[in-house]
Amino acid sequence: MDAHLLRLAALALAAALLCGCPKRPEPKKVDELVIHMEVEPPGLVVMLARDFWGMRIASDNIFESLIRQNPRTYAYEGELASTFQMSKDRLTYTFYIRRGVKWHDGAAFTGEDVKFTFDKLMDEQVRAAATRAGIAPFIERYELVKPDVFRITCKKGSPTFRKAIADLDILPAHLLRKGDINTHPFLRKPVGTGPYRFASWKTRQQIVLERNASYWGKAPRIQRLVYRMVGSPEVALKLARRGELHFVPRIKPAHWVGQVRKDPVFRHEFIKTRHYPPRILFIAYNHRRPLFADVRVRRALALLLDLDTITRTILHGLMDRAASLYWFKDPDVDSSLKPLPFDPKRAAALLAEAGWKDSDKNGVLDKGGQPLRFTFMVTSSSKNTRRWLTIYKEQLRKAGVVMEISPMEWKPYMSRIRDRDFDVAVLGMGMTNPPRTDLYYQLHSSQAKEGQNWSGYSNPTADALLEQIRTEFDPAASRRMSLKVQKILYRDVALVPLFSEMAPGLVSRKVHGVYTSALWFQPRDWWMD
Repeated sequence: MDAHLLRLAALALAAALLCGCPKRPEPKKVDELVIHMEVEPPGLVVMLARDFWGMRIASDNIFESLIRQNPRTYAYEGELASTFQMSKDRLTYTFYIRRGVKWHDGAAFTGEDVKFTFDKLMDEQVRAAATRAGIAPFIERYELVKPDVFRITCKKGSPTFRKAIADLDILPAHLLRKGDINTHPFLRKPVGTGPYRFASWKTRQQIVLERNASYWGKAPRIQRLVYRMVGSPEVALKLARRGELHFVPRIKPAHWVGQVRKDPVFRHEFIKTRHYPPRILFIAYNHRRPLFADVRVRRALALLLDLDTITRTILHGLMDRAASLYWFKDPDVDSSLKPLPFDPKRAAALLAEAGWKDSDKNGVLDKGGQPLRFTFMVTSSSKNTRRWLTIYKEQLRKAGVVMEISPMEWKPYMSRIRDRDFDVAVLGMGMTNPPRTDLYYQLHSSQAKEGQNWSGYSNPTADALLEQIRTEFDPAASRRMSLKVQKILYRDVALVPLFSEMAPGLVSRKVHGVYTSALWFQPRDWWMD
């Protein structure tokens, strides 16, 4: 080709470019909120696993309930039931099924799904003991009286019943009728009716939800929620600083008073949050072990823990010590109870009274030829807990007690807890009906085998009071019983209350509409720049 033709070709190409030939469209911006989670949930069906992150991801996002508790007013509103009625005697609940709702796979939601969910809940073969405990003891019968009317008749009323119904995610009958729900693939690939649909789960990396374009209600403004698992709090802060995490719900106290306060990026590009979840952290002794069946031993070990020093130094004063297992905002909390003090002399006297003495003068207490030795389980990611356990171990050593610290990943940790295969562990319990506290789940003896009474605590008087509190509508009577049961639990050292949790966090200034609630944060109500 000669020079003239080359010039013509170049001019033709330039003309084509100038004439506005079609360009490749710019990729559409996707609003994506990335939320930090420290541990991965065992599954996303909360009926089977009442796990913190499973509940935060699945309930109200993927799944919905018949009714929902408003996170601002705490009033109960219709959700999958368009309306509902409660009889004057509080024994009959009638739910009118919302029409026109679709499951995320396009199938129609019907009253049959509601009845199916209750059938599964009431089935003792389904591993849903903790969820069942909030509903089954009160129900006399339930029935689908019409295709769009579901009715529950109770044998006894309970002020906690509506909250239990609000916490019960409705499941799709057409996907779960076949197979074992306890091990169904659905647990990791759920299909719901909520404002977000499940998109993907990369194990130990992230869980992604995408906005449900066919949602029956008010559509969320954020298109995608990404729950990114980062076990290291230090790494999480680095990612947040780089803009890769928009919301870090829980910051370690040392980071909160150090890096977060001093770093200009965190000061200018993030908003600090202080959330007081209805949650108590506690030490659980396994009462099934002979060593911990003795209340004198339980009390002595608690008296050897210097929590005041730990709170001041390791936790930087960001946690308040708890004396009662009732949430500090519960109007029935017993303020006369005081946290157990650090008292090595009293602890030594109790252990001696229980028969533990250093008979062979090796520095370790023994009884019947067995040393006073136990293992304290802790999650690997709980660095603060591991730090104060190191202090506790030294305090115990001086008293002649040997404690081994056993860190492990969250999944095997919770597996051991659920199997009741532990000596001592730190756990937390959330209040199911904030601000009211219902300890039936964690401390009634009926929940010791399969429920959340991990410690195996059993006291007939406490059992009776916990049952009565659940059915008492008179506030004065409920308070009298609550004060009694708190004193019994304190005397028995059923569990050792540690702290009323305060969760400091960070949220990017790109995120708007953030508010705190006893029901946790509500990303479905947020929007982004």
